[in-house]
Amino acid sequence: MRALAITLLIMVTVQALSLTELWSYVAHGITVGIAFSEDGKMGIAPAWDGCAHILDPDGNLINKFCGKSSMDDVSYLNNKFGFVNFDGYAYILNPDGTLWKKIYVGSDYGEAIVMLPNGFIACWYRCAYFDFNGNEHWDINVGVVEYRPSVYNNYIYIADMSWDKLIVVELNSGNIVKEITYDEPVDDTAVCGKYLAVTTDHYLYLYEIDDPLNPRELWKASGFDNSGSYERGGIAFSPDCRYLAVADRGNNELKLFNVRGELVLTKEFPSGVWSVAWWNDRIAIGLGNHEVHVYKLEGYTPTKLSPKLPPSNAYVLTVTNPNSYGLEDYQVRVELPEDLKGKPISITYNGNSVPFCYETSIGECTTDPAQGNGYVWIKVPVIPANGQTMLNVIVGTNGAVNGDQVFDFYDDFNSGISWSKWLYDSYYVNWHKAGPNGYIEITADTGCDVVMVGKKKLTYVKGTVGLALEWRQKYKYEIANSGWDVFYPQIQIENNDCSGTSGRYFLLSVYGDHAIWKHEGTSWKYLTPRGTGSRDGNWHLYQGIITRDFNIILKEDGSKTIANYKENSWIGLSGYLTFREGREYIDWVRVRKYADIEPYYHFQTTTSTTITKTITKTVTQTAIHYVTSTITKTLTVTPVAGAVPKPSVPQSLKPLIEKMYEPYDDLDKAYNSLSKVNNPLVDAIRKEMQKRAWSIAELGRVKSTLNQLLNYLSDYLEARERLEKLLDSEANYTTVFEISNLVQRMKVDYGMMEKLSQELANQVRELKANEPSVDLRAVKAQVGDLNQLLNKLGRKISVKEMFELKKRIEVVGIGKVIDAYLKEKVEELKETYDQFSKAWNSLMAQMKSELGTYEEIAKVVSG
Repeated sequence: MRALAITLLIMVTVQALSLTELWSYVAHGITVGIAFSEDGKMGIAPAWDGCAHILDPDGNLINKFCGKSSMDDVSYLNNKFGFVNFDGYAYILNPDGTLWKKIYVGSDYGEAIVMLPNGFIACWYRCAYFDFNGNEHWDINVGVVEYRPSVYNNYIYIADMSWDKLIVVELNSGNIVKEITYDEPVDDTAVCGKYLAVTTDHYLYLYEIDDPLNPRELWKASGFDNSGSYERGGIAFSPDCRYLAVADRGNNELKLFNVRGELVLTKEFPSGVWSVAWWNDRIAIGLGNHEVHVYKLEGYTPTKLSPKLPPSNAYVLTVTNPNSYGLEDYQVRVELPEDLKGKPISITYNGNSVPFCYETSIGECTTDPAQGNGYVWIKVPVIPANGQTMLNVIVGTNGAVNGDQVFDFYDDFNSGISWSKWLYDSYYVNWHKAGPNGYIEITADTGCDVVMVGKKKLTYVKGTVGLALEWRQKYKYEIANSGWDVFYPQIQIENNDCSGTSGRYFLLSVYGDHAIWKHEGTSWKYLTPRGTGSRDGNWHLYQGIITRDFNIILKEDGSKTIANYKENSWIGLSGYLTFREGREYIDWVRVRKYADIEPYYHFQTTTSTTITKTITKTVTQTAIHYVTSTITKTLTVTPVAGAVPKPSVPQSLKPLIEKMYEPYDDLDKAYNSLSKVNNPLVDAIRKEMQKRAWSIAELGRVKSTLNQLLNYLSDYLEARERLEKLLDSEANYTTVFEISNLVQRMKVDYGMMEKLSQELANQVRELKANEPSVDLRAVKAQVGDLNQLLNKLGRKISVKEMFELKKRIEVVGIGKVIDAYLKEKVEELKETYDQFSKAWNSLMAQMKSELGTYEEIAKVVSG
């Protein structure tokens, strides 16, 4: 009977899955590539049509962008669709279908593309890694590649049809590190979690890739017919990696397998299935008759995936953006935990390698961890506004790259002066080397012009993220050599301040005085009053900061402000741009992005522990270093006139929000204080806190979710205020259009608030369900107020005090004391949350009613 019951269960599972068509779209060409965004937008590449199509989740065309030849593939990552065209260009589009960048790759790379955090890989007869500035980082020869490669950590899996091989390439270097040979052409690959799927002309293989260089075959399925031409079908995993949708072009079928290798669904079509993609419970396919069909997979609900557990030798690095705007490809300086300093590491985001380098003692960027000073510079792909990005830091494998791949511009002059980076006059610019360190010396004759100019032009747009130009220099004051004039090298920045003003800004140093200059035609003007820098002959760090509001600041050694410019009339400069009596020495130059408030970060180690036979819970252990920043939201609403009754934010909400922050802030403050004290008792307490750091991290998630919730509320109220003003303004096409957009924006904000409210409730519920089972009252009766106890231990105490505290604590045990402290914090949070949720739910109900009225107004005026 048991065997029979199992068989019937499997039969029921198979029968429960079915496909219901939601919509179809006719593209004027065979769709050989499909990619979904996180919110369900779809990019399709209909080969012969020559255009990139962006569709909304309901199948409506948002936009179309055309190349000059066949549009042969599409990929999506980090809010960008990447298309590759046989005209030799890659077209990187925004989700609204507008062009972000057009990058020349050449016709040898015009068939397949996979997007990466800082660029993309394009393939056909060759494969190459390009960054978004069009620089080629490596290039390899392959046979024929028709479908996009798959990326797993620092490795790329490439299906080579011509050579019947699966090629494994190291992402950072482009080295081919493994080749797996098959008996027939290899068509496509896909990666999800620990799984690698590979299709050949007649087979589907599933591998486990715990060891990326030695995939372990789990099973192999036959019955496919993808032979006879190129573009032979595709593979798509379900979001939770439980199923695979596989195109069987020759048999006109879509086949669905579970990860055990069981065929659970087959659907036949009137023509061949050329491409497939999966988003949530939706599967999209491209057919040979030029149609794209989107189906809902009935009987399937995506399992919510926890963040991918890093290996046991990994840390989780959480980077937080406290600004109200998002950051992309942002350089963050991070101090490594003590046990990582000097060791080789690699860093990944969503399984993809993240560029970083080790900082040296003189501030340069190196790939050698042994030369590092304990800090790394990381180019974080994306950090949402008021949000967080989690990176995996893996110990033992060195994934560092050179400074050119981390910074917007970088040169340390260790290998000389590169003609690819600089235009310079060798008569005035000399290169020197002291041991491994290279630097330049700049001198100039009276009346000379600029002697050194950076070739790469960087773009500054007012209102977006700013730039920081940083360099290390020393100035030698030489009165005896008064025939020399000193001139600084220039970094070119194309400015667009949104007011029609454009020009090139340079960072310069003249005669120990520092300024930022502007070149207008043939004349020069400087933007900052010249401030005197050090003339002591020692090396100093200088920063020229151009903020997003177009303020320009010059600093020396991080804290000394030399000059500060705010928008006003230009300060003119007459005469030659040369001054006497000195020389400049420059060690390195770099340019990075600059936000109003720098992101902050914290490290956690992560291990996996089995709670039951079927449930695995993530346990995070907080490392020693934690940089904190207080984020507060001011909940003020300006009353505006209008016909719609407006909900107001309850006055009781703000103190409740601040009180909900306290449990995590108290724990974080206590741990940081304890980290600064070294004695046996404190060490034992820290270890017990680390064992229970899952609860600490969950409290931190509550704070993060609450911040996101308030951010959407702030945006909703801002949109509402603008909408109320428009309702009282003159009715015209512009007003009506803006009203519709504002209502849509408010709907999105409200939907996100609903989602985050539920997430917050679940987080508090889970914390309460998992709070330590300890008698809080009994512990407090023995050791007293727990906050006071930990605060006292976080200060320097005498041996006698430590002895007395240890005696009191050991009566109940250190572990129970920490359990009691965590329980107290969770109970404080739950009590405050119960009060908060009542006020919040009331506010949400009012906003829902209000939003319905606004939607009706928008509908009427738009009609």
